[in-house]
Amino acid sequence: MIECCCSEVDGCNVTLTDELRRARKEYQCCECGCLISVGDRHHYYFGTTDGDSFSARTCAPCAGIRRDFFPCGGYFGEMREDFRECMGFDYLEVPDAA
Repeated sequence: MIECCCSEVDGCNVTLTDELRRARKEYQCCECGCLISVGDRHHYYFGTTDGDSFSARTCAPCAGIRRDFFPCGGYFGEMREDFRECMGFDYLEVPDAA
């Protein structure tokens, strides 16, 4: 388990816990929408923002993209669009063969 200290996102104090878990039931990745099947390893995030709590689950590939391209965080559920804006392509789309 990785526990981040309080950080600031758009002026909000955020405390975030990141746990690598094995799914006991089916979930949906909050980033790409893929199915996280029973037995799949995935990341479970729990946090508080100015007194409000939230949780999110991401599949292993999306967790890797979050780690490598968004080390300072960001909003859960918006990573795909943020990646498209920054990199110029959607990481879920297969490019046409040239």
